[in-house]
Amino acid sequence: MKSSSLGAIFFAAFLLQTVVSGITKTNLDIYNTTVRNITYFSGGDYGIEWRANITIHEHAAFIYYNYDMHGYNTFFENNGIYYCQNIGGYPYFQKDHISGSTYKLNEGTDVGGFINSGTFVYNDNNTACSQPTYTIHGHYFINEGTFIMAGSQACDGSTNSIKPFGIFHNTGVLSYFQYFMTTGNAPSTYWGSDSACSTNVATVVNNGSLCLWNNNPVYQNSPYAGNGCIDIGNQSTFVMRCQHMFGQDGVLQTILLSTNTSVLYIQNPEDASRPPATPYILSGWGNKNQLTINSGSPTWTYDGNILTITVPHNKFQFIIGPGYDPNLISWSNGKSCNNLGLSGARFVYNAPPPDSSRPSACLVCPTAVPLVYDLLMDQPDYTTTWTTTNADGSVETKSGQFR
Repeated sequence: MKSSSLGAIFFAAFLLQTVVSGITKTNLDIYNTTVRNITYFSGGDYGIEWRANITIHEHAAFIYYNYDMHGYNTFFENNGIYYCQNIGGYPYFQKDHISGSTYKLNEGTDVGGFINSGTFVYNDNNTACSQPTYTIHGHYFINEGTFIMAGSQACDGSTNSIKPFGIFHNTGVLSYFQYFMTTGNAPSTYWGSDSACSTNVATVVNNGSLCLWNNNPVYQNSPYAGNGCIDIGNQSTFVMRCQHMFGQDGVLQTILLSTNTSVLYIQNPEDASRPPATPYILSGWGNKNQLTINSGSPTWTYDGNILTITVPHNKFQFIIGPGYDPNLISWSNGKSCNNLGLSGARFVYNAPPPDSSRPSACLVCPTAVPLVYDLLMDQPDYTTTWTTTNADGSVETKSGQFR
């Protein structure tokens, strides 16, 4: 695209700039416009409170900076681009946001809902040390597109809670992302319930990819179902607290240790009341990433396809596939990696995984947060029609191609 066109886009966004604070009670419908399809909010450290519905249509974008966002009894639907950033994605608007950002939708209620079939990014990439807080509750959460909630600094991490009370369905990419690994207080991060082994919220039905990057730790507290993938990425730990509720529909999910600093941690392996519901498909185990069992006296066998780890009262089966050399499998007691106080028997494979290909169940997870500029530039051309009323009262239908 020519630089003059880029300048026109930025100028159009500037003209659409609106400073907002206080309470918004009017339903917000964001449609295509001929000015780059952007509704743009910018300002100081203001908060927005929505007490109505938000709909972002296909080919449209809703972008805002330096805001905390609270929605009450709100139905949110995104079919285009929703992007919040606490430092300007456009070069004209840059402002530090010292404390962590807050995004809360229908917190603590079984009212309202969230649907994303486009691209949703909440990018807290310039916070000093206060952790951002991201909370989506309500009756349903449905993600069919790309969903990224990103925190920035290493000290306290992000508090992420997606906890609908009725329906939790993911068929897209759902990512909890940190720019740096947490080194201070471990954040409270969940998909589903924030209480261990709770059944008072929706089952997490995952037929897409749940993605972690620099997240320590993320807890499994709820029932999990579906045939999707959990990608435990760079310096990330997924803590399985309730193995009897993981895969309770009898369908196997894939757990992918996608880096050499990925950790799967089984927290309560010796609880006789929590027998594993299914075997686990475990991909990417190797290069000394860790499968940690919170037990001091495990035994193990490998039959050429399944790694079986036995602890008092329970037996865990991990489908790791063929090609592993039993002589290169080892375990030792101690703390898991990633600077967490999670101890147990750390099982490692002291060589690369025999099969390093990405499983077909695992959609590609982000290893960087997309910039709003790039998302806008990647929008495909589309054709639309509109009507105009002429001076003589006649109505004329026209069509054209836009980006």
